Amino acid sequence: MGCLPASSPEKKPVANDTIKPVDEQQMVMQPDSLAVAREDDTFYIPKTAKIKVLSLAHTVTDTSNAAPFKTWRLNAAAVEKIIRNGHPADGPTIHYRYSTLPCNVSGSVQIDQDTFHYRINAGSYFYLYNDRHSSVYTCTAANCRRFFMEGEEDPAAY
Repeated sequence: MGCLPASSPEKKPVANDTIKPVDEQQMVMQPDSLAVAREDDTFYIPKTAKIKVLSLAHTVTDTSNAAPFKTWRLNAAAVEKIIRNGHPADGPTIHYRYSTLPCNVSGSVQIDQDTFHYRINAGSYFYLYNDRHSSVYTCTAANCRRFFMEGEEDPAAY
């Protein structure tokens, strides 16, 4: 004797969606998120781009263990080299392959005719953003490694 299929429960039509959409006033911006009016696409930095660092500031976000991070410093030339050698990445890549350390360098930079804000994390990734673009980048070039406290991790090592 074979198996008989189980009877399916009676299908009932759904009259209304039970999940209400969230309006903009209900949305909460996370403290570390980047505000962008609209995101066009990933901004690719041409190799021939003129890059000028307009400002930079060092910050340590975890003051309870700040001692190891107080010595990490970047100057304008290092910031320019990191941005010039950056490659676009996605969120999961950053999350799983890079450390987020409690120290950043942030400021503004002019790339050709556009001005961007940047935030470079000591874990070897950075953000570039303005009112049209918001992208995350990594800097894995050999000449970038010396600027960071940690680098890309091999996910196969876990």
